[in-house]
Amino acid sequence: MIDPNQRLRNLRQLNGMTQKAFAAELGIGQAALSQIERGDRPLTAQHMVIARRRFNIPFDFFEAPPITYGPNDLNFRTRKLTRAQQDRAVTMFGLIEQEVRNKTDIANSTSSLNAADGDDVRARPLREVEALAAATRQLIGVRSDKVINNVTRCIERLGILVTGLPAWDPNARIDGISSPRRTEEPFVAALDLDKPGDRLRFSAAHELGHILVHTESKPLSREARETEADTFASAFLLPREAMLEELSPTLTLAGYSRIKARWGVSMQAVIRRSFDLDVIDRDRYRSLQIQISSRGWRKDEPVDIPKETPAIPTPDIGGFRQIVNGDNVVSIFDRPLNG
Repeated sequence: MIDPNQRLRNLRQLNGMTQKAFAAELGIGQAALSQIERGDRPLTAQHMVIARRRFNIPFDFFEAPPITYGPNDLNFRTRKLTRAQQDRAVTMFGLIEQEVRNKTDIANSTSSLNAADGDDVRARPLREVEALAAATRQLIGVRSDKVINNVTRCIERLGILVTGLPAWDPNARIDGISSPRRTEEPFVAALDLDKPGDRLRFSAAHELGHILVHTESKPLSREARETEADTFASAFLLPREAMLEELSPTLTLAGYSRIKARWGVSMQAVIRRSFDLDVIDRDRYRSLQIQISSRGWRKDEPVDIPKETPAIPTPDIGGFRQIVNGDNVVSIFDRPLNG
């Protein structure tokens, strides 16, 4: 349902602005803006004209349904965000979701996927998530002993629309966001294409995990959901049987780097997989993590993995200003990030 008042609220959230600051942009008082956002006061044509001019939004911005996602509706692959950053992120993703669905002619073949069932509170055990990852590989047609050469293409073959996230806030790191529930429309996954190739592949698999594991039911704990999505991604990219053949308790970082080069997954993820499969114990796991940190490889590992590019370019959703050091700047984001 079209609601221009709520679309104005979305525009404010998209820019991470307080009502006071946003009202000043529109040349009205904060109280008036509050009334507009609550629906107690109409959004006039003059308000819309000013908003279009100040924020460079498309002409039909106020003619689309509002974004109704809340921070708890979506799963972020990221570190902790402020409430304003969460509001900004969910609004941005909602607009991306609308944009790519409206401009992409594709059937929602993901309706045939069997999502996991659950009671919405318990965390699923490793074996259960692994079984779903194995079933997904089988559905795609990739054997358990084979490397997935292009994770993004595999996800797209399932009917999921994959695109990029605009460069929205250097202070907020979001590796990926995806549609939180099943509808008649295709699922959408948006990824930060500026990340290294191995991290990008893992993020894509992580979002696939959210779609398959958490759209029907999900644990109430966000931490549990993120752990399950990480487990799915790990099992999807590094199948149990193949890893048990390649991993060993005495494997050094040089050995892990060779596995990274072959399977396209970070050394840290492979080390974690080795621990989860009980190939190494906790002491060895910690030792390897310390070695990674001492070499400065926590954020910049050796062995470059080529980046994957989604079929759908990063959408230019318009309407938001870039953030620099937490402040809005004058320049308007008006180009897609093609990665």
